[in-house]
Amino acid sequence: MQRHVYEAPSFTGHMSRAAAQLLREAKTRIRDGRTMEHRPVNPNVMQFVRQFFPEISENTVRRSQLEIMNCMSEQQKEAAAGSPYRTCMAMKDNGMITLFMRKVI
Repeated sequence: MQRHVYEAPSFTGHMSRAAAQLLREAKTRIRDGRTMEHRPVNPNVMQFVRQFFPEISENTVRRSQLEIMNCMSEQQKEAAAGSPYRTCMAMKDNGMITLFMRKVI
């Protein structure tokens, strides 16, 4: 029996000028100790998260944006499917947002 062994394609070392420029800028930012410039939070995300946490700051939303957006998409799917469960969010004392499931009563 012959085994097939995966061989990764060889790296040619070529990348687009735009990608190389982005890489150089990122290296420079890291070397200088600067963080990436943040874009403003999407208004739809802010509106959604304020339903759960009216007093939440934009920085906290930015830090947990992936969890919030995941909760948004899951709730839309659950509502469309008529699921008896909903994905909800809870915020810890340190501002971290976690997701959990709750049965709709």
